[in-house]
Amino acid sequence: LSSLSSSSSSSSYVSSFASSASTSTVPSSTTSVPVALTSPSGAVAKIAPKHKRSSRSSGDLPISNSHTADLLPKPEKRSRSCSSSSRSDSQKRPREPEGWMDAWTLIEEMRSQTEAPVDVVGCEMLGDQSAEPAVFRFQTLVALMLSSQTKDETTAAAMQRLREYGLTVDRVRETSEQRIKELIYGVGFHNRKAEYIKRTADLLAEQHQGDIPRTLRGLVSLPGVGPKMAHLCMQCAWKETVGIGVDVHVHRISGLLGWTRKAKNPEDTRAQLEAWLPRERWRPINKLLVGLGQTVCTSQRPRCADCLAAPYCPTGRRNLRLSKPPSLRSTSASASASASSSTSGSNKSSSASSPLTSSPTFSLVASSASSPPLKVKMESTSNDHQSSATDEQTPHQKKKARNQ
Repeated sequence: LSSLSSSSSSSSYVSSFASSASTSTVPSSTTSVPVALTSPSGAVAKIAPKHKRSSRSSGDLPISNSHTADLLPKPEKRSRSCSSSSRSDSQKRPREPEGWMDAWTLIEEMRSQTEAPVDVVGCEMLGDQSAEPAVFRFQTLVALMLSSQTKDETTAAAMQRLREYGLTVDRVRETSEQRIKELIYGVGFHNRKAEYIKRTADLLAEQHQGDIPRTLRGLVSLPGVGPKMAHLCMQCAWKETVGIGVDVHVHRISGLLGWTRKAKNPEDTRAQLEAWLPRERWRPINKLLVGLGQTVCTSQRPRCADCLAAPYCPTGRRNLRLSKPPSLRSTSASASASASSSTSGSNKSSSASSPLTSSPTFSLVASSASSPPLKVKMESTSNDHQSSATDEQTPHQKKKARNQ
């Protein structure tokens, strides 16, 4: 009798539970035995034991029928790509080179005292500003095309001959390619550039109503126009700055100053500079560094002794055997002091007595008409470093002083 009563009670419990199978919830005390349930729609649900419940189901019954499984909430997938990409972008964000603002100021001071060819016969000055705007923009583009692998003086002479002949889109289309070669003779690769100028004039007349494109992509699509020419043309012709124009001078001097790291080509230099340099300096950096490369920081024999920014230039410090200027040393000393204080408190006394405070300080003095171009002065703060300025000069500086 007891067994019959228990079996009848269990069957009544199962039948009552089958009517509410659509809720898909089972009390934890009744999940010790697997039970097959049938819902009114015909779907079959199986109640698994508690210790065999799948870890993927968030408290719900493991449904074997696909139609019923679609009704159950599915766990959301966590996307890790967004967090990892944002984290990688923040880690790859470059920092500003230390002392770049001081170096920039000193280079501007040198450039204001010395006139470079780019200041007189630069590409932005070779167009006829009194002509129509479309004609002036076309002449600026032609000047940039001729300036590749050519000195500014040679480019200016070729542009003078072209302007006297008539440098407009219609005039170039009427002129033969051989005549253009004769007019621009002397510039680098004049045969190929004559072909580029002729084809460019035809494209501008057919596709751009006789004017140059106003987008970077449109300028690069023209024959013989690269990224550097396109960026400079946007600045000079359209008065819009969309990037930095990097030529051989900007590419080389940026690496010497430590403003770029292992740049493989001018485009790599442009990307590195645009990553940290303020946008308002994107336009003047080209003329600033080109003039410096034409006068002081030449490619064959850079005159580091005449450069006021030599203490802020890793190459200049190495050539002149100079130490870091006080501003850079104070920055590095404060960084090392903060790092040592964060690791242990006992290093505070050692950082206070750092040898940087007692090391000699180098300072540059501007040259006069009767004095050497550069003097290196020693200002020692301790009695252990007392030496004259002539003892610390390089042999090149001593020879230069004797000659004067």
